[in-house]
Amino acid sequence: ILREFARAVDRGDCEGSYALLDESVHRRIAEEAWCDERLPQVDEQIDAGFRLEQAVLRGDLAVVHISGSGIDTWTLRRHGERSWRVVAPGENGSFEGRAS
Repeated sequence: ILREFARAVDRGDCEGSYALLDESVHRRIAEEAWCDERLPQVDEQIDAGFRLEQAVLRGDLAVVHISGSGIDTWTLRRHGERSWRVVAPGENGSFEGRAS
């Protein structure tokens, strides 16, 4: 899911990348704000060519460590029984407060 998210971000696919965000992000950031403000910033933080180093499961959260990208740790939350959604860059990060 993180790589799919990174590919959508790399393509500038606003709708596709927003769909892969966790519901908690949707409650805080409207899709329009994601498209206009956050997506260009996130594009600098993740590259689809990253290398997966380690994923640590903590209940319904996964902390994913990668290399070859602007930010090397991402948090995902379980979405249903077999999928995940992106919560934030970093282990305790947020997409908010990253405006230039």
